[in-house]
Amino acid sequence: MCIVEYTRYIYRHLADKQSRMVYMDRLNYSLTGDMNFIEDLVDKTIRQSRTWRFFCESLRDKASNNEMIIFGAGIWGNILYQETRELIQWKGVIDRNPQDKCVGQLPVYFFEDFVELYDGEVVVLSSFKNTGGMLRQLKDAGIPNGKIIDAGSIIYELTEKAIYFDIDDFAKGRRIIYIKMDIEGAEAEALRGAARVIKEQKPKLAISVYHKERDIWEIPALILSYCPEYKFYLRHYSFSWYDTVLYAAVEEAGNN
Repeated sequence: MCIVEYTRYIYRHLADKQSRMVYMDRLNYSLTGDMNFIEDLVDKTIRQSRTWRFFCESLRDKASNNEMIIFGAGIWGNILYQETRELIQWKGVIDRNPQDKCVGQLPVYFFEDFVELYDGEVVVLSSFKNTGGMLRQLKDAGIPNGKIIDAGSIIYELTEKAIYFDIDDFAKGRRIIYIKMDIEGAEAEALRGAARVIKEQKPKLAISVYHKERDIWEIPALILSYCPEYKFYLRHYSFSWYDTVLYAAVEEAGNN
């Protein structure tokens, strides 16, 4: 089967409009390497979510009367800056270990230096895993709660948490066997090792399809070769090219 036939075959198994949109943007990116397709995908997914839009509006309102500082110069600090730089004039970034770190063209300060010169800026936390430690540091330094905003939890809810939440909700309390894979590009090989289970038990699936360019057509086609009854749902959970997840389920009788 050639790639055109693969594409048409898989497309017919996509169960909703959003899945078809995610599939076409992801497919076009895989074939061309053009990041504009990923930008289009993010525009139509995460940036359109109520959670993100409400957060950006509240952040902009806060910035109208305050200077704003990002706490954390890691990946999520960069995401926060890139996604809000047209809304907010960021003053800078603070980090506990700022050596060799950058967030756009913003200056990156040692936490201790920032505290010494603190002048009422609003501090926006960009990390989820370190939120507790960051909050303790800020409170110990005398930064009032009204000057602290937790952006890390928002980004986590839209990206990392979403992947795990949806598959649990998919089961809706029933006893259902499912398979979930995000294994750094080895998904196709692992699915081949699960061929018998998929054919016989038809479990619900949640499979990452972004590690390799061919994943977007190879993995759906492989699943359909084991069980053509599957219907697909595609969702995207990041501000970049990673974290596109293929959900697959066989419709139960009476649910058509």
